[in-house]
Amino acid sequence: MALGDEQTEKAEAEFSAMAHSTVAVIVYADAGVQYEYPQATLSLSSVVAAVLRKNIEGAQTIDPIRIRRYQHENFDWNSMDKASLGELFGADYVLFIALRQYTTKEPGSLNIYRGRINAEASIFNVHRPDGTPAEWTETYLEVTFPPDAATGVVAANDEPIRYYTEKAFANLLIRRFYEHEVSKYQ
Repeated sequence: MALGDEQTEKAEAEFSAMAHSTVAVIVYADAGVQYEYPQATLSLSSVVAAVLRKNIEGAQTIDPIRIRRYQHENFDWNSMDKASLGELFGADYVLFIALRQYTTKEPGSLNIYRGRINAEASIFNVHRPDGTPAEWTETYLEVTFPPDAATGVVAANDEPIRYYTEKAFANLLIRRFYEHEVSKYQ
């Protein structure tokens, strides 16, 4: 092997049952995140849904606007059984993302941007009895953007930072659901 050749290996899917299924991507954010970033749950669910459809064969997703509207109209939606919630939308699975952190700014800064998302994600099978535990859970998913900079970037607004942070999070999450190549040196 020549110097610089990348060696990769296959990473198996952690959960592969979503192929040819309909998935409701539902994002929960606490009141603080919703106040600071009112678009966060709709924006993130839209990006995750797009990455899911692109990478999971035959997968369809429920319209994120429909889900967000339901969340706004039903204050107690988060206390519902997640499979029952998915059933309301006609989904086979619920991909539930609970945000712990969602920010686009460096701590203490008004105009230095670095996106951060920290969340837990779970998959619930709608066709199982109410109260059935999640079929898959990851308790720690975190991304930052830009990932390798010593500090954030100065910008006029956070739109590009938000988009690339959400895209990085969606890729980190969804690649767990299909076979893919990873570097042996990670």
